Amino acid sequence: MITPNNSIIGFDGKKALNNLTGIGNYSRFIINALSGRNPKTRFCLFAPKDKNQEARRNLRFLPNIDLILPPQGTIREWWRCFGMVSELKKRNIQLYHGMSNELPFGIHRSGIPSVVTVHDLIFLRYPHTFSLADRLILQVKVKYACRHADRIIAISEQTKQDIMKYYGIAEDKIEVIYQGCADRFYHRHTQSEIQDTIRKYNIPEKYIISVGTIEKRKNHKTILKALEALPEVHLVLVSKKTPLQAELEQQISEKGMSGRVHILNSVPNADLPILYQGAQLAIYLSFFEGFGIPVLEAMASAIPVITATGSCLKEVGGDACAYCAPFDSESLTQTIRQILSHPEISRDMIQKGQLQARKFSSESVAENMENFYSRMLKANTESNESEILHTSP
Repeated sequence: MITPNNSIIGFDGKKALNNLTGIGNYSRFIINALSGRNPKTRFCLFAPKDKNQEARRNLRFLPNIDLILPPQGTIREWWRCFGMVSELKKRNIQLYHGMSNELPFGIHRSGIPSVVTVHDLIFLRYPHTFSLADRLILQVKVKYACRHADRIIAISEQTKQDIMKYYGIAEDKIEVIYQGCADRFYHRHTQSEIQDTIRKYNIPEKYIISVGTIEKRKNHKTILKALEALPEVHLVLVSKKTPLQAELEQQISEKGMSGRVHILNSVPNADLPILYQGAQLAIYLSFFEGFGIPVLEAMASAIPVITATGSCLKEVGGDACAYCAPFDSESLTQTIRQILSHPEISRDMIQKGQLQARKFSSESVAENMENFYSRMLKANTESNESEILHTSP
């Protein structure tokens, strides 16, 4: 429970209301979990727009949630970056949480305590995977947030170490709070529901699955290369469509795999757990991640998981997953073959995966976040009381 009671917490709601992937899912998870558990706390979502209907449907707008949009005629991104601070003051926000690597400029002079969640610093580690414009914007925004936030939440130990390395931030300013995945991934679907979904997407009954935006870092090309030596295996690739998809489709065509690689774009959130649960195993071979939520989703969905070494993914998968070097397609081929041909290995991985997934349950993540907020609110209250005492005549 967040204390003191009747607190007012502000959230950066941009991703929660307009993004259906990683940071959007993280934001909705936190908002939904905390608002339901803390009816006496008011949560204000500050967002430049509210136009993604599916994202909105996945937010539970309880009575203790307010949505604040920019005044009509205001330049949205200017408001989010600069104009929002005056709105935070007007709403008497007692704690502001930037959930997507950034804070509004000037918040450090507002008197409002702030925390920022930093998901990763991939734009510094692998700058070539970002456009120049995106890289420059991130460099300014994330650096400001890390330097001026009162506290930083890192979603993994890997991200914490990167914040310390690249920005020189003191370790005691950073707290690792792992994220969770939506409860729907823990819910078991019937075989009939799985079969109906398989028919809906016109995919075979036996398949392996890989979920993640099609971008270079996600390393789909290595998965496809491993698949060349497994002519009997079908792959379902669930992703938001990006320009890189055309390259993958060309690779698939050139290797004669068009009949057994099935790319599904824009899959609704309700269907994703069913697609996981119908799969024989999941692969997530990203060569670097801040957390890697598809690994957790797959473990919660009770299927074996193969993932990559080299970043934070072992923090998520523990001893439940099989691990391959991210560009070792031969090792990946052998690992897929071993799991598919040995049911006892698959069963053991599923059992371990379900135990591992429980460590990231909604209750556990929500409690960690509540305790964090309570400490910040208490520290701010004590600081204000001390200031009053010292300034009293």
